[in-house]
Amino acid sequence: MINLGTDDLLDDKRNEDTFDLREEAQRYLVNWKWFLLSLAISLIGAFAFLKIANPLYLIQADILIKDEKTGLGQEDVLQQLNMFSSSKVVDNEIKVLKSFTLMEKVVKDLNLQVSYFSDDSWKQTELYGDSLPVELEIISLNEIVYSTPISLNLGLSSDKIEFNNRVVPYNKVFKNELGSFILKRKASRKVVREMTIEIRELNAVLDDLVENLSVEASSKMSSVLTLQIESSVPQKGKDILNKLIESYNLAGLADKNQVALNTLRFIEERLKFLSQDLSTVEKSVENFKAKEGITDIGAESQLFLEAVKENDAKLNQVKIQQSVLNTIRTYVNSQSENLGLVPATLGIGDATLLAIISELSRLQNERRAKVQVVKQDNPIVKALDEQISSLKSNLVENVESLDRTLKATRIQLEAENSKMESMIQTVPRKERELLDVSRQQGIKNNLYVFLLQKREETELAYASAASDVRNIDAPRSTSDPVRPRPKIVYLSFFALGLIIPFVIVYLSVFFDDKIHNRKDIEKETNVPIIGELGHNQDGHNLIVHQNSRSALSEQFRALRTNISFYLDGKKEKIALLTSSMSGEGKSFTALNLGNILALQGKRVLMMELDLRKPGLSPKLAIENRLGFTNYVIDENIQIDDIINNTNVHENLYIISSGPVPPNPAEMLLSDRTVELLRVLRSRFDYIIIDAPPIGIVTDAQLLAPYVDMCMYLVRQNYTSRKQISIVRDLYIQKKVNKIGIIVNDIDTAAGYGYGYGYGYGSYGLEDQNVKKGKSWNFFK
Repeated sequence: MINLGTDDLLDDKRNEDTFDLREEAQRYLVNWKWFLLSLAISLIGAFAFLKIANPLYLIQADILIKDEKTGLGQEDVLQQLNMFSSSKVVDNEIKVLKSFTLMEKVVKDLNLQVSYFSDDSWKQTELYGDSLPVELEIISLNEIVYSTPISLNLGLSSDKIEFNNRVVPYNKVFKNELGSFILKRKASRKVVREMTIEIRELNAVLDDLVENLSVEASSKMSSVLTLQIESSVPQKGKDILNKLIESYNLAGLADKNQVALNTLRFIEERLKFLSQDLSTVEKSVENFKAKEGITDIGAESQLFLEAVKENDAKLNQVKIQQSVLNTIRTYVNSQSENLGLVPATLGIGDATLLAIISELSRLQNERRAKVQVVKQDNPIVKALDEQISSLKSNLVENVESLDRTLKATRIQLEAENSKMESMIQTVPRKERELLDVSRQQGIKNNLYVFLLQKREETELAYASAASDVRNIDAPRSTSDPVRPRPKIVYLSFFALGLIIPFVIVYLSVFFDDKIHNRKDIEKETNVPIIGELGHNQDGHNLIVHQNSRSALSEQFRALRTNISFYLDGKKEKIALLTSSMSGEGKSFTALNLGNILALQGKRVLMMELDLRKPGLSPKLAIENRLGFTNYVIDENIQIDDIINNTNVHENLYIISSGPVPPNPAEMLLSDRTVELLRVLRSRFDYIIIDAPPIGIVTDAQLLAPYVDMCMYLVRQNYTSRKQISIVRDLYIQKKVNKIGIIVNDIDTAAGYGYGYGYGYGSYGLEDQNVKKGKSWNFFK
């Protein structure tokens, strides 16, 4: 029942948007077949993916980074100074392990640029190790080989093989456009007839391996590193990790023994010169004794000689220390960027100087490792450069301070020597001369023995140097693949199968601006809905008959009832039928509405005033030669001349449009039009005017002052929501009287919502043979 309280309808404020879970669910449930189809395709895709994809295994190894020690067995200066935490060292070692330098050595040693795949099954399987029937040795390459797979056919004979459709022998060099190669037969535990070989660029292999390699500390306070890599061949992954750890150990040992090698070179050079000096001094002693005939020196001379030797030894030790300081000073003052490690501190006992040199050596080793990983302008390298520069400044200050002390000591020792020289002059000439040569011999001999001892200590430290890495767990592989996991794959594809149709439906609804249900209209306007007409499944223009009990017939009867409440039967008779655009079913609605009113015993007249595109005449098969336009133009034509019976019902009449005029709007404004409507109002109970679409032309608005109500037709899934603004404006601005909306062509199977279509399909016997429409429209 329609509420006719117009005061409550004046406010056209839109209803607030509220979320209706049932309505939202209906939009997706109506397309359940598409969801089911998408799920089936997704699960089939998951099955195919698992069959095609090669499983990946996780290979893992654990190593322990031990505390660093210097190459000469000194205490850990970093630990004493507590300048860096152990986690900082671990982070550095992680960078070294993931460096391209180490990985390049692994790739070259294991020949990972060449990959082998079996083509015997419906997916390619990588071959490695014992499963490899042949091995390709590369003599030379052309760049085209990186983009050209090599196919092998091993089924020819025991001494020949097919290489890219060319027969070549085993174990002999052959050439082609890809380069020069040798194919070596291997004993394989797997029978393979066809293979594919891929040769990749070194940088591409390095990028993949470094990206695939994971190196992480087991905890923040731990120095245990866990190395992980994924591979379709577990043995290949184990070999990569083993070779990487081996290369890392060798590189660490090389860095660790650089100090020892530097010290050995310094000692060897000093021994070479001392050996020559010692030989010369010993020869001088021998010649002097032979010349002067001296065999023994007195006890007093011996004691004096020992004192002189001790003083000279101290003086010589000071000279050596000054020489070492000069070497350090030269190193610090050098501007070269590639200085190697700091010089040896032979004979220097100053703890502060040794600590600075040890720290400087550590920082240089750390910088050398960083440069292999990152560029020299990296903030980490710059920070190390600043620390090295600061240590060099401290080293210079310490060297200068120590040098001043040594100079003072040397002056004192030289003064003592001068004093002894004066005393020596009191000794007999022969004894004095013998004392001089013997003293030189003793000094050179002591220094020579000292250097020999230091060389042995350094060689011992070099030979006993051990790696700072301890293997906790050898590389091991998981028993089951880590990727792809069937459960996760099926779950992901299942979710994808739901998401895709869901997104499509959501987007189709989001971009769809058509009227689909009653709420779509109520959100746009408060104009009442006076009728809802279902879809015409029969395809006939006239579906309302005397005994018709179809759902659509009952909906027209409900519309008839609502119109009777809208119109006063005595005074209000004229109803205007219009819409937003062509194709919304005005003529169909006018014909069946007129017939349903005529069946009630009312005299009904249908006026075909859509002068541009008449639709009633063709549906009734009425000749449209004489009609409204003839009456307006020709005053000799009377009203009865243009009123025709429809042959549908004796109470149903029609005035056809007549010939299409050049000026339809002006004809509707004619005085004869006004007079025609006045006369017809007195002769008929209902007058239904089939007007043009009000959203296209103004004809309907020109007739508005002469009508008693306006029926605005909206078609489901056809009329745009934006076009409802037309009827809203007409209602608010009161351009027409008693406007109401009729919703046409409702597809109940698509879920229209609530309304007047409450179960008519099972009400009468006529509908037992009516098939319900099936909605396969994905975008409804």
